[in-house]
Amino acid sequence: MALYRLPDRISIGVLARTFTPALLDEVIDAAGAREVRYRRLPARLVVVFMLACWLFTRSGYGLVMSRLADAHALEGPGWRDWEVPSSGAIAKARARLGQRVPCPRRPCGRSLASMVQASWQTFATGSPNTLIVVDVVDPMVIWVAGGGFDAPNNGTVVRTVNGGQTWQNVTAPDGTAHVFRDVEAVDANHAVVLASDTGNDGNGVFKPSRISVTANGGHTWQTVFDANLSDFYNSVGFYDRRRGLAFSDPVGGKFPILETGNGGHKWKLADPGGLPIALPSEFGRATGTSLVAVGPSNAWFGTNPEDDPGARVFHTQDGGTTWTFATTPIPGGPAGIVSLSFRDRMNGLAVGGSAPTGQNDVGLGVAARTSDGGATWFPVGPLHGFRNGVAWIPGLADTAVAVGHRGSDVSDDGGNTWTQFDDSLFLLGVACRSANACWAVGRGGIAAKLTI
Repeated sequence: MALYRLPDRISIGVLARTFTPALLDEVIDAAGAREVRYRRLPARLVVVFMLACWLFTRSGYGLVMSRLADAHALEGPGWRDWEVPSSGAIAKARARLGQRVPCPRRPCGRSLASMVQASWQTFATGSPNTLIVVDVVDPMVIWVAGGGFDAPNNGTVVRTVNGGQTWQNVTAPDGTAHVFRDVEAVDANHAVVLASDTGNDGNGVFKPSRISVTANGGHTWQTVFDANLSDFYNSVGFYDRRRGLAFSDPVGGKFPILETGNGGHKWKLADPGGLPIALPSEFGRATGTSLVAVGPSNAWFGTNPEDDPGARVFHTQDGGTTWTFATTPIPGGPAGIVSLSFRDRMNGLAVGGSAPTGQNDVGLGVAARTSDGGATWFPVGPLHGFRNGVAWIPGLADTAVAVGHRGSDVSDDGGNTWTQFDDSLFLLGVACRSANACWAVGRGGIAAKLTI
């Protein structure tokens, strides 16, 4: 039997005595969630579980459920032999109850996400330009890239090796004429950057996508791939230190895929026979997080089919040789899916919607989640406005953060509910290595560290 502090067991006992079976059934009926067949995770158990999450706000789904089982918080047939299910199964059971579980005459109508306390600490990187994407190597080493947006290209790459106290501009001499869409780093010295332009270099000159690498902290850069003018690469992802891929907007009805097996120093086009087939007017978003890879061989990228009601997520399980797709609840056009985050090969989040169009407009934020590796997606949220980036926070199970043009949201129940904790910062990219190493970047060269 697992050992827990005595106050934990007492708290669970008080919870079980206070929320009686009759009261739980009242909650379930009020939510319209009464089962019509037997389930391994019945609604009554899930309600008690959600209440227990209030007691253990820093614990994951599985650990909270383990504590309930260990304390014998519930009684009934089969409970003594009951085994703790996976976090994915718990998330699905929670989703069946809806966004909120009403609780008449009890103070439990508040969503779990509203209990999260989060804030940003901002840092000046020394760049005046819009920063798009961030990669967090560890609490000390952070790489950032960007440029363009609503100004001439002004490509920028900066990094810190002391947790944001000081920043170095490590942009290549000719990098200011580009827009950097992605940066992938493995340590303080080695990084890969993707530049894809929109013709906004001040002279209306369009430059093809290119990939560059550094092995000395950005002191020098080597361009290792120049794309055709017809290709526009959106994002790069790495399974490990050596193996990675990148995806482009469609050419000839298919999404070109690049592959590398030596840390980004050499790239080649994947076998055309296995390339994902695009819908008419379907393309990706150049956010740096529209593609994500999870070792050893899983990767996903999101799209925006402008003339189709559902944005799609493509998935490979064999390192890019073959691809499948799933349609998501996120609408296609005008933005589609702008950012993906997977905490493992099964559990992922996607955000998209419509960006703000006016000074007082927050846009429309839409989120979706998968717990089966991207085979199916279900709606979660809502978000409190359009969000350009999303990231799980490793070490805080079921906790994620989303950032956008006019605010940031946090969730600690796997994205089912979100709480806005900032309504002023213009942030475009976010990446988290841990609860103590979670950073976002945005307009005006700003970098922001999350406190949670």
